[in-house]
Amino acid sequence: MISRNQLVYIGSGLAIACVVFVGGILIGRFAIPRPETTQEIYDVLIASRENEQKRTAELNQLKKQFIELVSAKEIENHLQ
Repeated sequence: MISRNQLVYIGSGLAIACVVFVGGILIGRFAIPRPETTQEIYDVLIASRENEQKRTAELNQLKKQFIELVSAKEIENHLQ
């Protein structure tokens, strides 16, 4: 059987966990700034898309440079 002190500890723990959970949700909701207008959201999306295109172009350029540097002859010579 559970004693009265154990019930108090369990209840206190649950209450503290609930307060921390709700506090985390409130902090996440109100502390993170969000765009206020549709135009701001659109601008953020456009900037993200442009950054992704730049990263893709840079990655493709690096792949191209790597392929140009490595040749089958060199690999064959190193393996021998």
